[in-house]
Amino acid sequence: MAQIPLLRAALLAIFIEAILFGIHSILYSISVWILLYRRRRWPTRLNLWMFAVATAMWALACVYLGLDIPHITETLVDHSSEPGGPLAYYEHGAKVPYYMVSPVLFGVLTLLGDCFMTYRIYVVWRCKLASLVLPIFFIIGGLVAAGVAGHAVYTSPKSVPSSFLTPAVGRPMIAYFVMALATNLVTTFLLLARIMYYDREARRTFQLQDRSNSVHWQVMKTIIQCEAIYSLGILINLVLFVVGSNAVFIMWSALPPLVVSVSPRDILIRQGIMHNY
Repeated sequence: MAQIPLLRAALLAIFIEAILFGIHSILYSISVWILLYRRRRWPTRLNLWMFAVATAMWALACVYLGLDIPHITETLVDHSSEPGGPLAYYEHGAKVPYYMVSPVLFGVLTLLGDCFMTYRIYVVWRCKLASLVLPIFFIIGGLVAAGVAGHAVYTSPKSVPSSFLTPAVGRPMIAYFVMALATNLVTTFLLLARIMYYDREARRTFQLQDRSNSVHWQVMKTIIQCEAIYSLGILINLVLFVVGSNAVFIMWSALPPLVVSVSPRDILIRQGIMHNY
């Protein structure tokens, strides 16, 4: 298949990542207002913990972008007159901080997002420990897959851009994204199943016919929309790894602010507005 030139993919990646980070920052500001200021009283311990998680995710996404911008700037400006041009530097820049740190940041952001969803499952299932079995199982599986993929990246004899699309690195990365997609689908199902149960019980108790205006239905719609974005982003990245396209670098930059941070933040905002966090 025809490949996107590597430098063009890098420029598109930084452009899309910057736009999505701006959206993420706006949603972060709204979530901070909901958690700390909306009720006009001292925030609860739970709100403070959720504020800490939201801030950590925003900070990690900020660092992710902060590593990406200097790298592409250095590639196009500082190495434009060297033999081989910017492309040669970009292809062999495996030891720059961006390529050494970004996989770790991506894994931590994914873990925080999965833990957020697991916590919501624990809450809607009325703090039943049995509700945590499947999510924790998949989270552990994802951590193992992330460790294998990270080891493959850092021990590859090639540079990081080149090694991403080789079988030695590509296969562990595919396994990692399969686990990430499976974790998202399982946690979403457990969360929606319980909320649908509460919605059915509420309509039966209060003889409600129209579910479109119920709190449960509003929350479910938000979860479905957000997790559909999450799943679609992971699925696209997975397909790009399978076909070996350079467009994987675009999705690699877009995923952190888009699906890992924005999706949990949208759910948090909806629950805050509905007085249900």
